[in-house]
Amino acid sequence: MRRTSKRSPAVAAVGGTGPGWLPEAVWVVVGLAALPSCALWAWASRHVSRPSLLAAALGLQTIGIALPAMVGGPGPDLLAAALFGATFMGITTLTLAAGTHLQLPRAAATLSLGYAAGQILGPVVVGPLLAGGYRDALLVGAALVAAAALGAVMQRVRFPHDGEAHRRPATPASTPATTPAVRHTGAPAADAA
Repeated sequence: MRRTSKRSPAVAAVGGTGPGWLPEAVWVVVGLAALPSCALWAWASRHVSRPSLLAAALGLQTIGIALPAMVGGPGPDLLAAALFGATFMGITTLTLAAGTHLQLPRAAATLSLGYAAGQILGPVVVGPLLAGGYRDALLVGAALVAAAALGAVMQRVRFPHDGEAHRRPATPASTPATTPAVRHTGAPAADAA
């Protein structure tokens, strides 16, 4: 009895163009690249602004998406898998952190909704392109991620720089001597009777 399995489109995209071991190897590479990625992006966000990191991660992911469409073979497919694995969780984390830092009402929720909409609409938009193979669908995906990278670059220009101080703590010698600020909350003061 022959066992059949339904493969995901990503696995099918590389499975039809390379050796039989390639689809499984692609997912192993994605997992191995994803394993340290959150820790590395978090570490980097203490030294570089989140919008700059987000633009870099989206740029790397753009390359990873476009690479199999432009160059065939196991090497580019495995490199694309590494770029995807190294960036996809970092992009989510950096986007939500940047949205939260901007202190816009419901920014994290809005970004999550946009991400979910992209996950739903993506297959619908590129589905008709799959008749001729995965090349056109990958290029559309790469173009959309490149547009997001451009948005991150534009956010970097407008990012509130005063919020970056939390990443570089001041040393006691470099902190000016000031009196603590008193915050007025609007509540009546308690009587000291």
